[in-house]
Amino acid sequence: GIGVTEIADSLELNKGTAWGIITTLEQLGMLRQDPITKKYQLGPKVYDLGLIFSNSLPVNHMAAESAQQLADQSNLTVWMGIWDGESILVTINALPKARGKTATQIGPKLGAHCSAIGKAALAWLPPEDLKIFLDRTDLDAYTPSTIIDRHELIKDLEDTRLRGYSISRQEAVIGQSGLGAPILDAQGGLAAAIGIAGRSSMVLGDRLEELAEMMLSVASEISERLGYFPKPLAKSR
Repeated sequence: GIGVTEIADSLELNKGTAWGIITTLEQLGMLRQDPITKKYQLGPKVYDLGLIFSNSLPVNHMAAESAQQLADQSNLTVWMGIWDGESILVTINALPKARGKTATQIGPKLGAHCSAIGKAALAWLPPEDLKIFLDRTDLDAYTPSTIIDRHELIKDLEDTRLRGYSISRQEAVIGQSGLGAPILDAQGGLAAAIGIAGRSSMVLGDRLEELAEMMLSVASEISERLGYFPKPLAKSR
C-alpha cells in the first residue's frame, strides 16, 4: 500500500487534488484503505473488472475447452496468454484432470524472454514490435539458463519460427521447462500464445516431440476458430 503523499508525488499533483481522486476511487471500490496502516491498496472492483476483461476475450472463449483437453492429454499444466506490449499476460490456466471449469484469469505476467509462451509471442510479433521490445527491455536473468544476450535471443526466436514452437529450458524457474506456440487471428497476426509447462524431465524428455505435436494441433484448432486458415502452397509447374 501507499499513502496520499506518495500518490500525490508520483502523479505530480498537489495533495488536495490527489486526495479528491483517491476518495472517489475508494467510493467506487477501485481503492481500499488498510485500517491499520491507513495506506491505500487496489480494491475489489479492480478484480471484478479483470474478470470482465478476461471473460470478454474472444480467444478465451475459443480456447478454454481445448486448453483443458491439452492439459488432460499431456498431464501437464497449460498456460495461455496475450501480448500486452512488454510481457505475456496469462488469461487461462488449465490443470490436468482438473474438476470443474478451466480457470480464466488475469495474471500473472510472465517474462517474455524467458517463458515458453512469452518466446512464442515474441517470435511471431511483427519485426518492428520485436525491435521496440528489445530496445526498451532489460533481459534480466531469472536462472543461470535465462538468455540475456540480445543476439542470442534473436537467434533463439529465429529457431522458434523455423521449428514452429518455442522451448524454455529452465529459463524462468529452475527445474521447470515449457513449450509454447502462437495462436493466430483471421489476419494471421498474433492473437495469443499457448504452452505446456512442468518439470524439465517431463517436458524435455522422450515426450518432447509428442507434446509439441499435441500443442501445435491445439494451437491450430484455436486459430481456425478465430478465422485463421493458412494459405495453401502454390503448386510448382
